[in-house]
Order: sequence, then C-alpha cells, then structure tokens
Amino acid sequence: VYSLILVDRLINRHPRMYLTSYNVHRLLVTAIIISAKVRDDCYYSNKYYSDVAGLRLSELNYLEMHFLNLLDFELHVSLEEFCRYILEIRDRYGPITGYHAKYVEMAERLEETEDEEEEDDEEADSGDNHMDVESTMLVMDDGSGGVMVVEAPGDVEVVIETDVVVED
Repeated sequence: VYSLILVDRLINRHPRMYLTSYNVHRLLVTAIIISAKVRDDCYYSNKYYSDVAGLRLSELNYLEMHFLNLLDFELHVSLEEFCRYILEIRDRYGPITGYHAKYVEMAERLEETEDEEEEDDEEADSGDNHMDVESTMLVMDDGSGGVMVVEAPGDVEVVIETDVVVED
C-alpha cells in the first residue's frame, strides 16, 4: 500500500511521467525498496534487491536517488492517507484479508469518526451550540517515552497539573 502511495504521488507530481511496460517494473521495484527502508526496521541491501529485481546495482542506486529527488524526499504517509488508499483498494478489488485486514477496520472507524465530525460541524453551523459528550479521552506522555490514556465522563471537569522536578 505504501509503495502504491509513493508511485501515485510521483505520477501526480509529474503528470508527464507515464507508466509503460518499459518502466513499470523499475518504478515498482524502486517504490517497494524505498517503502521497505522507510517502514521496516530490517531490510536487505540494494545488492540483494538488485539481484532479485534483475537490475544492475548501479542502475538500482540511480533509480532510488532519482525517485527520492522527484518526490523531494517527502515520504511521510499520514494515517488518513493510508486509510483512504486501503478503502479504495477494498472498494475496487474486494475484501482485504490477512495482515492488512486490521487496517480496513481502522480505516472504517476513522471514516465513521470523520462523518460524525462533519455532522457535528453542520449542527454547529445551524446555531445549535449544545454538545453532548459521553466521555473525554486524554492522551498524555508519561515522561518515560510511554503514553497514558485517561478516560473521564463528559460531565466531569478534568484538570491535570504536572510538576517536573529534575534532580541532579
């Protein structure tokens, strides 16, 4: 999915670039390698990828740098963008199973949340300023690199004060 997003970005940024039977193999291989390097903790060397793809190492290195330059090294994919692509793939090609199935569920929940926010915005625009909140979720950094999640009922005012003490 990540590779698809990168290829799509490349084509959208450079509309005169076309996918052909002569370049699709190189574009896909390059996008997959870049995706693996960005997303995975462990990935293979370009020598390994060049052997698998049937390309010379020097060509693969060139393709990777050229691809990155054409994207201005903008490789971040937001959760919302990833979810849009997951849902588009599902809608075009049918159910997604296996590893990516969890992303379909997450994308559907995100889509429902966005729909609810749009409805809330429409209600707010209509002059109704009343908001019913059942609970409030707070996400806080606990200072040790972890995260605390606190749920409070909507009718409770939540005040959180933190004092940071640094000891020598």
